[in-house]
Amino acid sequence: MVVSKMKNGLWTVKTFEDVHNHHLLRTPSKVMKMRSHRHISVTCRSLMETLHKSRVGPSQMSRILNETLSNTGSASITPNDCSNHLRGVRSNNIGQECMAIVKFFKEKKLNDDFFFFDMELDEFGQTRCVFWADGRSRVAYSEFGDIVVFDTTYQTNRFCFPFAPFVGVNHHKQSILFGCALMADEKEEMNRLKHSRIDGGELKATYNIDDKHWLSRMYEIRSKWVSLYWQDTFTAGMTTTQRSESINSFFDGFVNAQTPLDEFVMQYDKALLARRNVEESEDFKTLNSIANFYTGHPIERHAGEVYTRAVFDTFQAELRESDSMLAERIRDGSDNAKYAICNHVVVFGKNCIEDAEPYAMCSCKKFEREGVLCCHILKIFKKKEVPKIPKKYILRRWSMDARYQSSVMMVETHNNAFTPLMKWSAQNMCFRIAQSISSLDMYEKIMPKLNDIFEMVTEKSNAPEHTLRTKQNEENQEVIGSCSLPTFSCDNDVYGSHVSILDPKPVKSKGRPRVNTRIKSGIDLQLSVKRKRTCSRCGEKGHYMTTCTSGQP
Repeated sequence: MVVSKMKNGLWTVKTFEDVHNHHLLRTPSKVMKMRSHRHISVTCRSLMETLHKSRVGPSQMSRILNETLSNTGSASITPNDCSNHLRGVRSNNIGQECMAIVKFFKEKKLNDDFFFFDMELDEFGQTRCVFWADGRSRVAYSEFGDIVVFDTTYQTNRFCFPFAPFVGVNHHKQSILFGCALMADEKEEMNRLKHSRIDGGELKATYNIDDKHWLSRMYEIRSKWVSLYWQDTFTAGMTTTQRSESINSFFDGFVNAQTPLDEFVMQYDKALLARRNVEESEDFKTLNSIANFYTGHPIERHAGEVYTRAVFDTFQAELRESDSMLAERIRDGSDNAKYAICNHVVVFGKNCIEDAEPYAMCSCKKFEREGVLCCHILKIFKKKEVPKIPKKYILRRWSMDARYQSSVMMVETHNNAFTPLMKWSAQNMCFRIAQSISSLDMYEKIMPKLNDIFEMVTEKSNAPEHTLRTKQNEENQEVIGSCSLPTFSCDNDVYGSHVSILDPKPVKSKGRPRVNTRIKSGIDLQLSVKRKRTCSRCGEKGHYMTTCTSGQP
């Protein structure tokens, strides 16, 4: 049938064929395969979307749906049906991804007072950067924030926003997430970090290396990757980006290059929950198991009581290795005893105070880097009959005291120290007070009390160290305030206001959709450059001997 619209606005049937354009079906069961009869129920569509959120592919999704709905008499679901429905859902969400992110973050904020997010927009209102971290991640940062890896080389979405997780190491030596960021321009953001220029000198002259060569750039930042420069720096045993790369590989099971931004933040939550389940399982095993001792030495038993299972295994390996070592005394007339052990020197001493704990330093710097005593120091401790690990060598981050327990931990004091979480707790209380003021009478009653509290805080903050910290904060605020780009944070209310956040422009790519990939480094780009041909006659590059014009008349 062909229908056309006339000039007068009426529709007219131009052609009508009263015969079927297909073969008549002989069995009623075939009717459900006709396009006109292929209707997917609301329940089935909802189940499709739920399975998709769990990263179930169309083929497996169709098998699950057909098995689940086999007794309902509905038509069988094909992988194409699943793909078509999910494609329609994504197309309906185009242009609303960033607004959906803000809505999701606002809902998270209702259940988590310490949830934080921030967004940066360009001059057109399009999203450039997104950062978020929940309350538990911030608690984890207060315990394990002494070592953080920040990798921006992992691409995950059609906007080519590099995914930048903040990764650390918890008390079980597991990778832990402190927060996450999506940035529109990784190069622009990271170029804010400036490095001082150092001349390579002899190295450049010997190998004829110019300033544009990748090796010159690596030499300029050698203090960042040559271990000799940071032997005294604590790294928790993490000296490469391996943990960050393993986290990226872990996220491959939750997101892909076609994942929308709003779905990405939800999948990040699921990935975060999976990591925390592993951590909680290890907490349970540590609390409900007894360590296996190798030597039965008192210092080994003490380590089994204070350390987690993973850290105790590391300590036990060092203790076993110390059994095969010989310690030779170095007599140089100093007050402290010195011992030579396997090309390393251990200095052992004890304060004159009664019941003072011994101390030791080793030239291998293992404790300074990893926070666990090395086999050289343990050899001397056993030689000097030290029964327990001195308190200064037991890091809280390697004990069960550092595990997450509840939100009460957020304001608990440790060693009478003021922590960032205490400051966040005070900020949250002030925010709650401001949100609770709903009338002029309430305002007039609360403001005098707040002024008294502020005056008391001002008097307490006149210490020199606080004054220096305040100046540094003001300088940081000046730098932040100099940025001309608008920002949007968890304190703004986007719904019910005129604020509009636009999605960034998708980045088109040739060929099939991009898979998750890492941004190539300078070394990779240098190695991927196609080598030029070298002529065996003249030695020049760019041609072969058969096309060489050198020496020809």
